[in-house]
Amino acid sequence: MDTDKVQGLSNLLNQAVSSLLITDGRSRYMDLQAYRQGLQICWQHYRPDLSRFNIDLYDPVVTNPVLEQKLLNVIRTELEEYIHEERIQTAADELLVWYGGGRPLRDLLKQLLKVSIGRSPQFAAQAFYQGIAGAPALYQVIWLLNGARVEREEIVSPGIRLVPLPNSTGGLPACLPDISYISPIDLTGRTMLVMDGIVSPVFANPGAPAVYGPRTFFQRELVTTEFTDFDVEQFSDALSLASNGSIKYMAQWTHLDADKIFNLEGTYSRNQTYIPFSLHHYGSVLVTEDDIQKATSLYRVRKGMRDGDARRLQLAIDRWIKSKSDQEISDSFIDIGIAFESLYLNDIGGDRGELNFRLRLRAAWHLGRDIHHRESIMSDLGKIYSLRSKAAHGAVVEYGADTRRLKEKAQQICRQSILKVIDDGRFPDWHRLVLGADN
Repeated sequence: MDTDKVQGLSNLLNQAVSSLLITDGRSRYMDLQAYRQGLQICWQHYRPDLSRFNIDLYDPVVTNPVLEQKLLNVIRTELEEYIHEERIQTAADELLVWYGGGRPLRDLLKQLLKVSIGRSPQFAAQAFYQGIAGAPALYQVIWLLNGARVEREEIVSPGIRLVPLPNSTGGLPACLPDISYISPIDLTGRTMLVMDGIVSPVFANPGAPAVYGPRTFFQRELVTTEFTDFDVEQFSDALSLASNGSIKYMAQWTHLDADKIFNLEGTYSRNQTYIPFSLHHYGSVLVTEDDIQKATSLYRVRKGMRDGDARRLQLAIDRWIKSKSDQEISDSFIDIGIAFESLYLNDIGGDRGELNFRLRLRAAWHLGRDIHHRESIMSDLGKIYSLRSKAAHGAVVEYGADTRRLKEKAQQICRQSILKVIDDGRFPDWHRLVLGADN
């Protein structure tokens, strides 16, 4: 990187900042210091109110036309190979929102000025030339989890981590998007699953043929080398099993820091995909470092399972997790019953009485350590399956100490069954198992 060029651009930006006009284009103006403070607040904290109704409405305007032309000439000269009809494509278009024809050069100048104001002219100039030199840029794919909390940032794998959100709205980070149906207070105390990614190059010519696909000039790759095809739903399932919780993701988005030179989109994340899921704090479980290690191990094994086994297991996991968040105890027994049937009866048919017996027998041999343990499992599952049948036929299952205990026992046995299948990497041969061959 040419230090003389960096210093030359820094000097021009410094001159421009000293004589800027901050305006919304409709005869309303803002003091430079107030604008700087507003940018820094938006870049550091979750402030959709400030971003949406104040800072985003104002832009820096260079009052000296000669100085403005000098800055545009630097951009044109340094980015000559990337410019097409006074427009340029940036990697932000790949990450946040697509502008197929590129963006005007003045948008890039505006971003240079914003970064100069919020950070410094030297910072902006260095970032500009780093992008030209081909340095890749870091971004994050973020999932907001429901049902999990961590006390501190926990590493899942290099490039993947669990990040706790603070318990007060004032400390929420800027990486959160403006989710219209969730208030800031509902975000507090939750956990984000954050995955780092790299995008390159930073700049591209919008008039040139796409390089990496039908319409993209940019290559995206994850920082993690272990989980390059990371499946957040399967990892959430593994985390639920490891922590004995009910963990799902409820929102997913891509975040790019607003002070990146090529982020021409503004101060908050875009490109969100929202997953409808009931908000609940009462069911959140504390996820420990041991839970994360166990979840990672479960995730690895499950990813390697045969398709048929994986599908059977997925239904059991889904119903087990759902049973933990059901509001009605009858629904919990129905969900647990379906989970048990997916685990132990997927390969056979028969009348209800025979299926009941086979389920209990297979589960007893699958989990039982000795005859006494197997008898206990068969007895418990008999009571559990009786309540499941009662609920399935529309009868009321009264909520009380006994039914609550049986519900917890059912969830415990179901979880043990799922974990054993994953630990073994397959479902057993039931015929051999009940004859004692594989026990």
